[in-house]
Amino acid sequence: MNLKQIQKLQEILPEINKQYHRQVYVHDSKDGKTVLGFSEQHDIPYINLNIEFSRLLKGIPQTRRLYKVTDFFNKTINSYTENTICIDYYELLFDPSLSVNPFDLFKNASRNKTLVIALRGKLTEQEFIHAEPVHPEYTKFPIHGTLVIK
Repeated sequence: MNLKQIQKLQEILPEINKQYHRQVYVHDSKDGKTVLGFSEQHDIPYINLNIEFSRLLKGIPQTRRLYKVTDFFNKTINSYTENTICIDYYELLFDPSLSVNPFDLFKNASRNKTLVIALRGKLTEQEFIHAEPVHPEYTKFPIHGTLVIK
């Protein structure tokens, strides 16, 4: 757990709550517990999306999953009454068969809830990189205009 990142989150959360898109990414590549620690310290719901989506998608044929993923995501987020939610472990959303951009899902949901999102992987000044170039889930996402705590 990175205490400096948690302190920074505490400081900027009130300002994030005033924005139209209320989301902040926490680059958590070293120990991977910062978002979980923040959630526990502040009694904020913590969602491991890989576990939630594995349960929800288990009974759905793979060819039909891409039609359900956005609806499942929105239902999962909206099942919490709290205004702030911590999101972690969402690598399943990068599966090419789902045809979804996880960052678009987060951005759309952040109009209604404040999202504190763990960002695992490589981060450059311009983009977030998920997976290695030879991997089928390899994706680059621009981070311009996105709040990232490093």
